This record gives sequence, structure tokens and C-alpha cells, in this order.
Amino acid sequence: MSEAESASTGESPPMSEAVDQVRSAAKWFIAAFGAIGAAIAASLALGEMGRLDGKDLWLATLGIAIAFLGILAAVVAVTRILTPVARELSELKDAPGDDPAIKLLNRAPNLLNPFQDIDELYRERNDALAKYRTAFEAWSQHQDATTTKGVKAARTLCEPIEAVAERVISWANYASLQTRLQHSLWRFMVPGVVLAVAGLLLFAIYVKDPPSASPASLSGVQLPKGKLSDVDLSGVNLKKADLTAADLTRANLSDAVLDKATLDRANFTAANLEGASLGGASLAGAVWAHTTCPDGKISDEVGNTCAAHLKSKSSD
Repeated sequence: MSEAESASTGESPPMSEAVDQVRSAAKWFIAAFGAIGAAIAASLALGEMGRLDGKDLWLATLGIAIAFLGILAAVVAVTRILTPVARELSELKDAPGDDPAIKLLNRAPNLLNPFQDIDELYRERNDALAKYRTAFEAWSQHQDATTTKGVKAARTLCEPIEAVAERVISWANYASLQTRLQHSLWRFMVPGVVLAVAGLLLFAIYVKDPPSASPASLSGVQLPKGKLSDVDLSGVNLKKADLTAADLTRANLSDAVLDKATLDRANFTAANLEGASLGGASLAGAVWAHTTCPDGKISDEVGNTCAAHLKSKSSD
């Protein structure tokens, strides 16, 4: 049986029980979306954002913002479902023609039977209630057979009118809630989930796991001027680091990132620089002796300097 057919027979809204179930489930949806948001926050590699800059940092941050905005939109959608719908005849009589309740009444005019429209029902209901209040006040002051009869007559007049009013309001609430459910689903919940997924994907694209060869990052730092001999800095990110006059005797700098580092007067005696990246590094006055160059050559065998052998094999 269609919605209009059910309404025309005066039956209860066909989905009233389903709506109640949706409202009950909505509470669980809010808890679920909250848990999803917490899980996202816990699982995101937020610590990796510290090594991003420029466009990558901006886009990764945007991804997080979009993900949580999507979760918020989904929660708002569920919250709107939980908000009670309580229409009144005074509101319905002034409602525009595109109101979901008015559209339903137009499709099922028998809901108003025996009244022609909501305005007539509203007027008759107010008149009947006014007569009942008058009769009840008279009975309260003088409880005799006449006033008792007046109250019963007023109640008899009100009951059928009130039954129609309750039926109309019940269906109006149902139609309004049904429309709200549809709007919440397609305007908030579905877009919210899509936004959350898109945000996570954007974040994942721009925040990548650090290379396994770089267990630590000392990018841009000024290291102590003391001895760094025999130190193991293999695979460490020393981009833009200040290593002026550092004693790197026998230091292990294999696969280290030394791009744009200041290495003036650094002592690389017996140091291992194989696979290291020294793009743009300043090496004025550097000491090369028994040094393994980035390309694997030994400085003693190539003119006692690695100046012409700073390009590692892996970058060929």
C-alpha cells in the first residue's frame, strides 16, 4: 500500500516504527562516527608532518581537515534525525505549498475529512476547545447536572475534531521527518563519508613513510664543534647541517644526506662517504685522506680528493 493510500484510509504512518528504529540506531551512529574519528586521529602519521614543507605540508594538513570535516558532517546528519518533529495546526495552515506535509495532504485529502482544508479544521478545533474551556469553567464553579451535561456535550463536540487534528499532525510529522531523513542522507551523511575518505587519501599521498635508510634527521642543525671521529651517521639526514671544521675521522657517513651542508675545513680522514648525497654542500678546505668517496673511489687513488667523485653510484 502506498503512502497516499495509507493516508487516505486514516491508518498510522506506514514507517512510524521504522523511523523509531532509525532514531534509536542514530545514537549508535553518533558513537560509531566518534569512534571512527578517534581511530583516524590515532592512526594518522601526524609525526611525519614535521618533515614536510611547502605544498606537501599544506596539502597534508588540508587532507586531515577534510577528513574530520567529513566525520563532522556525518554526525550532524545523524543528529538532525534525532531532533524531534512536532508540527502544529497553527504552523501547517500557514505552510507553503512545497512543504512536505502540505504535499502529502494534497495527495491524500481524505485525511482532513470532513473538513475542506487545514484552515477550516483549525477554526473548528479552536471553537470547540473554547466551548469546552467555557463549559469546564462553569462546571468548576457549580458542579450540578446542568454544568456536567454541558461539559459532556462540549467533550463530545471536541473528540471527533481532535481525532482529525491528531491524524493530520501525525501524518505531517511523518512526512516532515521522512523528508529530513532523505535530506540528511544525501546532503550530509553521504558527502561526509566521501569527504572523510578523500581527506584520508590526500593525507596518505603527501605523508609517506620516511626512507628506511634515514633512521634520524638532523636537517639544518648546527652540530657540536668537537670531535665526531668514529661516529656512525650512516643514512642520517644532515641536510643543511653546519659541520664547519668537524673532525669526522673514521666517521661512517655512508648513504647520509649532506645536501647543502656546510663542511668547510671538515676532516674526512678514513671516513666512509659511500652513497652519501652532497649536492650543493660547501667543502672549502676539506681534508681528504684514505677517504671512501660517494662513488666508492678511495681519495688516495684519485688525486687525494673526492672533489670530482661526489656523485654516488646510486644517483647515476
